[in-house]
Amino acid sequence: MKNIYQTVAANKPGAGYGTGTLLVRAKIKEMRMVSTAARIWGGAFAGSSYMNMEVSLIDAGTGKEVRKKELNSATNAWAASWTSGASDRSLPADMGKIIAEYIASVVPGK
Repeated sequence: MKNIYQTVAANKPGAGYGTGTLLVRAKIKEMRMVSTAARIWGGAFAGSSYMNMEVSLIDAGTGKEVRKKELNSATNAWAASWTSGASDRSLPADMGKIIAEYIASVVPGK
């Protein structure tokens, strides 16, 4: 979205990457998603949705891990109950934006 990198693409197994390429590996360590039905019937008492991830940045040329970071996000149970769980359903996309912001802040572009 910020257009600061030459290209952004999905990893292709077996592909060779040269210098200047960064691979991002994200692993979901823990996740809880409150269902829409639970949110409607239980409201805030259904609890919060959350996602904890481990993100590794790897230099594709050498295969060495250059940075590792634990990132997490959680919804507010009361706010989610007012929106019928909209923030619960958007949590994966929101987590993607958090990871993108982290990468943009630690990896120089252009």
